[in-house]
Amino acid sequence: MIPNKWLFPYDHNFDVDAFLTGLPSPRAKDTPKLAAWIQSAARENDLNPRWLLLTAEKEQSFITRRSGGQGWERAVSWVMGYGATDSHDIPRYAGTEQQVRSAAKGLRAYLTPGHKFYVGGNVGKPYRCSDGYYTPQTLAEAAQLQYTPWVKYLPDTVAVWESLFGKEQDDMITKIEEAEPLFQQARLRGETRTTLNGKAFVDYRGRSLLTAKGMCSAAQRRATEICGQDSGPFSCCATSTGQHLAGAGKRIAAIAPGALLVFRLSSPICRKCKQGVGHIVAAIKRLPDGDWLCGENTSSDSRGVPLAPGFKLSRLSEIDPHGTRLTGIYSLQQQLSQASYVPGGIVVKINDVAYLGYFDGTDAWLCIRKPDGMPHKLKVRSTAEAAGCVPPAGVVKAHFAEDPRTVYVYGPWKVPAGAVPWVRG
Repeated sequence: MIPNKWLFPYDHNFDVDAFLTGLPSPRAKDTPKLAAWIQSAARENDLNPRWLLLTAEKEQSFITRRSGGQGWERAVSWVMGYGATDSHDIPRYAGTEQQVRSAAKGLRAYLTPGHKFYVGGNVGKPYRCSDGYYTPQTLAEAAQLQYTPWVKYLPDTVAVWESLFGKEQDDMITKIEEAEPLFQQARLRGETRTTLNGKAFVDYRGRSLLTAKGMCSAAQRRATEICGQDSGPFSCCATSTGQHLAGAGKRIAAIAPGALLVFRLSSPICRKCKQGVGHIVAAIKRLPDGDWLCGENTSSDSRGVPLAPGFKLSRLSEIDPHGTRLTGIYSLQQQLSQASYVPGGIVVKINDVAYLGYFDGTDAWLCIRKPDGMPHKLKVRSTAEAAGCVPPAGVVKAHFAEDPRTVYVYGPWKVPAGAVPWVRG
């Protein structure tokens, strides 16, 4: 059975460009616009972008094949096989971008009640195909048979999906302490890439977080996303991530399974926030001897299983032998209410650069100095959202000097002219 989640809805956490780069797909270099076409077509039609990648691979092996050779020109023109019927081709659908967008619109039509091509009525009933009858069990199966009316090709859909994205887990893994041991097991089996909950364990550039080293914050961020939890507080390095977690009210008093532990590490210096990068791990379970087993991505080759740098499980006593480096313990389930904060000065961090702000008891404002020298202020949330940024987390409360009450803004919002830099002290 083909599950509906393979086809819809749109998955905001799936980055097509990162996937193609990390695969690696030849299209990442010779057809660099393909990722953007697929991403936008999926978003506009509320489809899982993986399905469009699956279709391109199933129809023309377009995701993995090398350019050139026999059939290449046709593959480029009819990437999705849309409009390329058993009897003839429909010229208006030819061309790579046209194929992607037309296929996405066609699939959305299949899923839209009231549309003449809606396939909902085919589910659970014998459906006549070119090679016999089949009873679709899901909308995704019905849509696939409408798209390619051959029963014999349904197993190909599953095979291609698994070749690109891995086998589906029987149950969704939602706890970090359950997910990270699975990553370690994949590495111990000699795998260089792994997928869980239909999502690859890779960073935003598509690099495998099993084998890449020194990627502690990226690994915990991706584990969080794979488990369906909020990864908003994660930042450029472990130190900054710890500050964001504290600021978002995630600090807890004691280690628990799934908790994130942040450690002091003075070097190297993060190129973005100019602090020591630190180190972040996830607590997996308490061991009989009282120690904790933790999941981490590290460049160390002297601790954990396996010993080689990359993702591994290590004892807390190995990570922090003297117990002097731990700066904070955090739970992604902890959240403080903005209503509890009193008016006063705050910090507005725009992509991790700090500016002066003010909280009036209801809204957060960015302090602006106009060209004539007069002070002004700009409401953070409405301005950031209008620019397409991740909504700020709200005014937050931390209890150490590196991160006073702060509003975080991530995304393409450019720093407004006249914003006043925040200076510690």
